[in-house]
Amino acid sequence: MLTVRYHLKPDDIGAFGFSACLRSGQVRKGQTFMASLYVLGFFILGALVASTQSTFLRYVVSIVAFTLFGVLFATVTWQNYPRALRRNMMKVENPDVGRSMFGDFSLTVASDAFEVDHELTFSRTKWAAVRELVETPDHFFLMLSPVRGYVVPKAALSGATPQELADLLRQHLRRSSPQEVDGETGWSRP
Repeated sequence: MLTVRYHLKPDDIGAFGFSACLRSGQVRKGQTFMASLYVLGFFILGALVASTQSTFLRYVVSIVAFTLFGVLFATVTWQNYPRALRRNMMKVENPDVGRSMFGDFSLTVASDAFEVDHELTFSRTKWAAVRELVETPDHFFLMLSPVRGYVVPKAALSGATPQELADLLRQHLRRSSPQEVDGETGWSRP
């Protein structure tokens, strides 16, 4: 049995939300939507400008120029969308709203389950309920579903190193029922 303590901040919850969006494909859908919107908008703008042109060649050049400009904007949007989404998810307007989500926690890893304890909440989760362990450079996410899980920030750990905790969590997850991965979503199926 191992118990680690950590401090959870609003930024950690934002990182969890962004990771869930990224893994579920929502970021890619948002990128595609925004890029398509730009190309279509600039194509329409090009057509409006082109309608004022007197020759067919100027008409075609206007449409092509505005469409290429739309592609340029779409490319910039495609690259900046994940950063902008992450930046917005990291903002927590009122930290007092989720008092039970932030603060000092302890995670106790046992052979059949893990427990998360906070001054206002307590939970016990069996290993079979964990669909996946996601490790990022700054966090561990014990995923119960594509959008629900537990966040453990690596930097705020005491009681074990991040590597020791990762090895122990993987060991327990391997012992619980093996799960096959859904090829379409990338998530484990129970």
